[in-house]
Amino acid sequence: MRSVIRMLTPDYLEHCADAVILLYQRLDEAIARDIARRLMKMGEVTDTARWQAEQLQHAGRLYDEVIAEVARYSGMTQEAVRKAFEDAGVKSMDAEIEQYLQAGINVPPIRQNERAWNILQAALKKTSGELLNLTMTTALETQRRFISACTLAEMQVAGGFLSYQEAVRRAIRDAAGEGTSVLYPSGHVDKLDVAVRRAVVTGVNQTCGKITESLADEFECDLMEITAHAGARPSHAVWQGQIVSRSGRRGYLSLSDIGYGTGAGFQGWNCRHSWNPFFEGISKRSYTKEDIEALNAKDVPYNGGMYTEYEISQMQRRMEREIRATRRELAGLDEAAKFSTGKQKANLQSDFAQSSVKLKRQEAKLRNFTRQTDRRVDTSRVQVMGFGRSVSQKAVQQNRQYQRLFEKLESCGFRMSGFDTTTIDPRILSEMAKAYSKMAKKYPEACKGLTLRYGFSKDDRVFGWYESRGNEIVFNRAIYGDKDRLANAYAEAVDTNQFPKGTDWRALFYHEFGHRYSDFNHVNNMDVVKAMEQKFGYGYHTKKKAEELLTQKLSSYSTTITKPQYEEAIAECFGEWYNSCKPRDFCKEYLKEVGAI
Repeated sequence: MRSVIRMLTPDYLEHCADAVILLYQRLDEAIARDIARRLMKMGEVTDTARWQAEQLQHAGRLYDEVIAEVARYSGMTQEAVRKAFEDAGVKSMDAEIEQYLQAGINVPPIRQNERAWNILQAALKKTSGELLNLTMTTALETQRRFISACTLAEMQVAGGFLSYQEAVRRAIRDAAGEGTSVLYPSGHVDKLDVAVRRAVVTGVNQTCGKITESLADEFECDLMEITAHAGARPSHAVWQGQIVSRSGRRGYLSLSDIGYGTGAGFQGWNCRHSWNPFFEGISKRSYTKEDIEALNAKDVPYNGGMYTEYEISQMQRRMEREIRATRRELAGLDEAAKFSTGKQKANLQSDFAQSSVKLKRQEAKLRNFTRQTDRRVDTSRVQVMGFGRSVSQKAVQQNRQYQRLFEKLESCGFRMSGFDTTTIDPRILSEMAKAYSKMAKKYPEACKGLTLRYGFSKDDRVFGWYESRGNEIVFNRAIYGDKDRLANAYAEAVDTNQFPKGTDWRALFYHEFGHRYSDFNHVNNMDVVKAMEQKFGYGYHTKKKAEELLTQKLSSYSTTITKPQYEEAIAECFGEWYNSCKPRDFCKEYLKEVGAI
């Protein structure tokens, strides 16, 4: 590709808004923290009318405080926008001067060119006004979102679906992770940083384009050459690098061909293409046909496939958005935890730990992606200013603690599967590590080659299961992602005698291991049940006697029909023996009979 002087490069336009974005991300994070803090201050739900009055009162305060944040950041932001525009104006004008000199035309610097300078200042004023409107709109959208979060929480509590604490906890995660949004008059909603980037990049490019066009008018230059770059959106890739005739001359693209003046066309929303004056017989084309084909080719390898630069750029943007959302979520959870106590605080800290693990996985995925595709991590697109050193260090620490639990289980000889894609509640993982470390010491042979898998069942009444073919104990991620939900579901089952008395949710780990023990040692549970009938005075075996014995001495779930029969009986005995403070005689005798104790 030939080396030529160009107005504004696509790479320059890609990053010209970075300084502005950083300032607005600080506003974004401040709002996320404020929503989390106010949700924690709402208090217990009693009367619906009082609840709604409190919502409106808090939402009114929230709106006022977002306005104050906007005012506080606006002065800094206006200065950053001014610098972005003036730098771009000077840069583009310098390039224009060189190109006109090649055609024998002298053009003064931008500060000495009244027409060009006025275009720049008018555009700066317009974009600054747009940014102010964006932030004022953000205040209204934040207020609406706060009220929606509170209303949803109230409906969940009133309907008996969730406890107050759980409803607020979910509202905090949703509101913080969603981030600050901008609501346009059309009804379209964008994240604040996305809207700001679009306003600044589009404004800078259109301004410099207008300066170029005004100079072309002044010196009667009809033809313009469009820049080209890898990763252009498909609708722009068809005309990038081509010559445009502003008057519509035959043999060249027209302004309508490139969508000039439309949001989706040349120099529209987020467009990184610019144009340069082209003088027939003097200027040289910057791009050959082969150059353009190379820019649009599927030549970027990733995970065994081949992609265009545009497809790869879209993948990267998606990963960056996910990281920003998780960092906002962490900032909100961190703020909410400061205003909570007891069980609510423990829940929020658990949520923080899970989000910390999710963040580290997202960051690792992005690093792997950039290594494979030879791209760089765009730090401006993943930063959340409130995600400072304190929150970052907490996130790193929580992730390390989470990983240590896996290392502990793996050191005991267990294989771990499925946990690298979906996060388990760290409190559950901690108890899992304790339980299976105990089993590894007690039954080392049965633990060899055993896999603990984080699987899935649509039926959230299914806690887990044992698969003998794969030597796997599987835990249903539909319920193991939340310790409180798991504990409550298990406790309800104990209350109805479905599971052994005196046990809690941690018995599930031992229950599933009971299946493994039985399978590994080829236990004939039918014979054991018959022996228990004799030992406890139920006489010779009948199905009815067995069901009565197991229901009274163990649990109703132990009577479940399985093949081989009574597999649930030994599993329930394992759960009670290793989890209950006072395991019953039946449990003790059963495990003695099978040689487990």
